[in-house]
Amino acid sequence: MNIKLSVLIVSPPRSGSSLVAQLLESGGFTSDKVNTNKVSINPSDFNKNGYNEDVCFTLLNDQLIKCLYGKNFSFVYAPNSLKIKFFFENINFTDLKKIIPEKYSYDINEKTIFLPQNYEKTLKKYTGLDWDVWGLTRMKEKGKWYKVYSKFKVSTKKELLNKFQEFSEKLQNKKKYYLKDPRLIFSLPIFWKQIKNEKSIKVIFIERNKKDTINSMRSHYGPRLFTDQFIDQNMKIVSNHFNYMIGSQNVNEYFESCQITKEFIKTLKENFLIINYDNLVTEKYSANELRNIENFLNIEIDYDLINKKKR
Repeated sequence: MNIKLSVLIVSPPRSGSSLVAQLLESGGFTSDKVNTNKVSINPSDFNKNGYNEDVCFTLLNDQLIKCLYGKNFSFVYAPNSLKIKFFFENINFTDLKKIIPEKYSYDINEKTIFLPQNYEKTLKKYTGLDWDVWGLTRMKEKGKWYKVYSKFKVSTKKELLNKFQEFSEKLQNKKKYYLKDPRLIFSLPIFWKQIKNEKSIKVIFIERNKKDTINSMRSHYGPRLFTDQFIDQNMKIVSNHFNYMIGSQNVNEYFESCQITKEFIKTLKENFLIINYDNLVTEKYSANELRNIENFLNIEIDYDLINKKKR
């Protein structure tokens, strides 16, 4: 395939986007992922084969969500569904030059990081695990996440505009290129104008049953997610994964916001594909889901990756 073709992989977090990215790579698609020595997202107990994410793109999307909806929002704490719908329907309001405040600046440093009381001594109390899955201990000075937004040049308005333009050009010009990031579930309106105008950009949306998604999110981002059991009564937060300072949110409201993005993706006609993760990893239905991906992108993929996922 010599024609230009890019794919955005969109899903709620913990819904199988890493596996779909691996399937695309087996069919010849590439992504920059980690191609610097600044910092990397290593495989973990949650994603043993890696996350298949471009770190800079994930950090950019963090900032886009903050600028679009407000500083308290992240891909783990959803903006209001009506706000998301508004931006999809009114793409002229997603002009980053107008959305990002002139003096906008955010990074992880001494002023912004919040370490809960006795965090390092009582990790399981907060994260539900015996290791720092939230990454807060790696945000201290000399840690790999310290000033990470500055390291990747996505901490200020000028840097954000430059990086957004850089990724937009990649989506427009590259061949068999993909970007995968669960943050796209809420940052996608920023890319919507380009997606609608350029037929060489396709979107894969991955859905997973709500119960398993919630359980996986709680394992990864904190057991108090979607409850009002605050880890800090003054700040009223239930988790501080990656310093997001996540508030309490009704689980139905969260998935209602995710659903808005899915519904707009379904308006892309032949340029969207919905993948059911549960079917993808179930022997009875797996082959059909894999063929759908192959037909959608005109590629051949390694079916054995599904068997490796099961093992």
